[in-house]
Amino acid sequence: MTEFSLKARQLGVWFNHPLIIALDAAVPLRILLYQQRGGPTTEDWERVQAFAPILAEHGDNLLYVSKTRDATSRIFNSLADAIATLAFCPGGVKLFGRHWEASRTPQEAQPI
Repeated sequence: MTEFSLKARQLGVWFNHPLIIALDAAVPLRILLYQQRGGPTTEDWERVQAFAPILAEHGDNLLYVSKTRDATSRIFNSLADAIATLAFCPGGVKLFGRHWEASRTPQEAQPI
C-alpha cells in the first residue's frame, strides 16, 4: 500500500467514487485523441488554463448533479479534457489518487 493510499484510508476518503470511475474511462480516451493529433496544441493549453476558475466556481456540479441542463456533463468533460492535457506534462498528473501520464504518440508510451 502506498503512503498516499494509506493516508487516504486514514482520512476515510473513498477513491471509488463514480466521478473517479468515470474519469478512469474518459481520460485515456482523450489522451488517445491528443496522441493521434501529435499532442496538445497551444490552444489546448490555453483552454485548460482558462478552465481553472470555472472549476473553482462550478466544481460542486461534479459531485452533485446540477439542476441546470447539461451543466454536470459540461464540467465533467472539461475536467477530463484538462486532466488529459496535463498528462502530457513531464511526470504526468496525479489527481484523486490516480496518475495519468502521456507521450506525444501511442508508440512512445511507456508502461507506468
